[in-house]
Amino acid sequence: MRHAALILASLIVWAGPALADEAITLGDREGRQPAIATDEKGIVHAAYVSYEPGGKVPDVFHASSSDGRTWEATRNVSRSTALSYDPAIACGKGGRVAIVWVDTASKGMAAPDIEVVLSGDGGKSWSSPVNVSRTGGKSMEPAVAIAADGTIHVVWSDTTRSESGPRLWHTASTDKGASWSEPRSILRSPGDARRPAIACGKDGALHVAWVDQIGERTVPDIAFATSHDGGKTFTRPLDLSMAALGATDPGLAVDDTGIYAVWAEASKPAGGWGIKFAASRDGGHTWEARLDLAPTIGQSTEPAIASDHGKIAVVWRDTSRHEPSPDVWISLSADEGKTFGETHNLSDNPGTASHPGVALAGGRIFAAWQESDRGFSYVLVMSTPFFDR
Repeated sequence: MRHAALILASLIVWAGPALADEAITLGDREGRQPAIATDEKGIVHAAYVSYEPGGKVPDVFHASSSDGRTWEATRNVSRSTALSYDPAIACGKGGRVAIVWVDTASKGMAAPDIEVVLSGDGGKSWSSPVNVSRTGGKSMEPAVAIAADGTIHVVWSDTTRSESGPRLWHTASTDKGASWSEPRSILRSPGDARRPAIACGKDGALHVAWVDQIGERTVPDIAFATSHDGGKTFTRPLDLSMAALGATDPGLAVDDTGIYAVWAEASKPAGGWGIKFAASRDGGHTWEARLDLAPTIGQSTEPAIASDHGKIAVVWRDTSRHEPSPDVWISLSADEGKTFGETHNLSDNPGTASHPGVALAGGRIFAAWQESDRGFSYVLVMSTPFFDR
């Protein structure tokens, strides 16, 4: 294989507080934009962008693993005639897995749509792709979650009916994807609603965080709202970040101990960025004091979060070790987000790391990211036992 030497050179061992497995490369071709999640059996699922042999346009692929080290054969789930990119993935009960992405097959690059595929057997078989946005505008930045009752929620940023900027749109399926509710604009605001993150609580509540301008604010903040009726209505948006200089890239995680949020926040007038964390113990009504998770010397952006019974993992992109080539860093909490341990460089590779994602299952951390080096990009996945310091 033409890039075999590069991929083999990328295998690393993390010398952190616990011995990690080698970071392995998903698939045998170029890979980008990974998304990762775990199901109730502890199986880890990944969705990412790659190419068929000889293919000229990118597709979305799926792979799964029981241990993060050995992976089932990757499967092309989008099989589009045009561009497929920016995937998101979610797992539910009974082997349910949902993958969404942006696709240009219907209306081209000027007005892409959001497509979804579903699996009811843990990724062994997949439905045909379905266009769930069906709007006249530009649909982008999709997020997906599966509620405890099996309802599948998809939220995205969309320019339809938006003269001043994109708004958040939502659709849902209560019958395992056989039908979808009419897509509609939700949570209107005076600013541009971008980069939504969603998560479902055990009570069926749908929690949404996104980038927006709240009230009279002139800089983008992280907004938060909750729906208790399947997305029909939402609580009044809360300014979660209250950032003096702006915030972006929200992430959400929900478990039986609380709702947990992370985001990147501008911390210096010169353009410095850090990672903030906040926790809610009452369903999102009130939030505890924000914590600074990345007191590093570099730029910290693109955070992702996962939680499991009060254990929390946060990963992000950071330039502290290699200014021209960022790495993926990690910080963990074993006490429901009250305190976090030291930060650690998880990837520590010579290439450029981006698009980090994280999931938890069975006392282990599963992290995925895009590694780019010498004009080639691939997806790396690493597994390590959970540690708290």
